[in-house]
Amino acid sequence: MASNREKILHAAIEVLASQGASGFTHRRVDRQAALPEGSTSNIFRTRKALLQGVTEHMVNLESPLLAASLDVEFKEQLANAFIGIFEHLIGPLRTPTAARMVLFVEAGHEPELSQILSAGRQRMLVPIRSAFEQVGVLDAARATDLMATCFEGLLLQTFGGYADLDYRPIITAAVETAIKSGT
Repeated sequence: MASNREKILHAAIEVLASQGASGFTHRRVDRQAALPEGSTSNIFRTRKALLQGVTEHMVNLESPLLAASLDVEFKEQLANAFIGIFEHLIGPLRTPTAARMVLFVEAGHEPELSQILSAGRQRMLVPIRSAFEQVGVLDAARATDLMATCFEGLLLQTFGGYADLDYRPIITAAVETAIKSGT
């Protein structure tokens, strides 16, 4: 059985994904979690604390998936691994990914949120960099930056709905470029 904290974090992701930043309130999270009013503010006193909790929760959920998906031995396996991760982000993890997109936009207006997201992003980059290092890419940091930027742009395009892109060849080309730029 999920704790109230876990219920709140899952509900907060749902609220962000479905109602955006303007609909993100403690009261709405309480309702989404089917908890008594005040439950969310009891655990996360401020909006900042709730946003930080949501961000950390999403990173904790996705980091193991990312690390497992990128456990490859050969450079040639990386493109398929990244494509699989992207498909997971727009498929089974669509709601947390949509919530993240909301947070990305909000971070442009809220420096504290930007710092929280930056810390979460840094944690998510670790398994990506590790994968590039594992297959022998010398400048794994540069390759990691390229892939992270590619993913973020593709996710914005996908969730914005204003571009009908076939992400597979884009990710494949980004991986090939990342490998070449890092050797």
